[in-house]
Amino acid sequence: MDSTNGLCSLRDGVDALVMSAAWRPAALDVLRGAREGWTPADLARWLLGPYTHATSHVPRDADDGLAETTPPRGVDTRRVSEVLSSSASDVVDALECVRSRGTVEFVRAAIDQGAIVPTWDGFWLPIDKPRMLLSDRVLSLFAADYLLRPRDYVTDLEICAKCRGVVFDRAARQAGLCGAHRIHDLVEVLRPASRPPPPHSYAAAAHRIS
Repeated sequence: MDSTNGLCSLRDGVDALVMSAAWRPAALDVLRGAREGWTPADLARWLLGPYTHATSHVPRDADDGLAETTPPRGVDTRRVSEVLSSSASDVVDALECVRSRGTVEFVRAAIDQGAIVPTWDGFWLPIDKPRMLLSDRVLSLFAADYLLRPRDYVTDLEICAKCRGVVFDRAARQAGLCGAHRIHDLVEVLRPASRPPPPHSYAAAAHRIS
């Protein structure tokens, strides 16, 4: 980080483009983990794996922020589940505002909090700051992604009406459902209706066993 003007001292936008491939998948990964019931170990793997990779090109402060968020050994599994659930709810609510009203308060908040920082040539990068809430870490990934690909949030972003899963898929946008629930509903439509046999079949069966 440049100490004189707060700009991230990366070489150029190439670094941002390389990093950007990790932002959205990492953010979606932790939302999926919240639905699937991640354990403390799962969350730690995300923080030290996909999340670290997504912010790995940004110089970190000496006081590494991950120390504040990585679950310690022996942490209460129920507490981690609560943090994941509440964080995911906050993130989905923020994205729902983009989806339904076109408002991007979470992007402005990420900028104001310093959770994303500009490069010399106008890109924005998510950074790992000390004592960041999990929801802020995830939203910083989405914020940087939005500033690079805003059109995706207009044409592709959808919140599944059944599971509240976040997807970027134009078919989902049209149906209001994620892929899994679109397939489920299609299978239900195609499933043969279970109908009782006609009355005469009961008479025929009775005749055969009499």
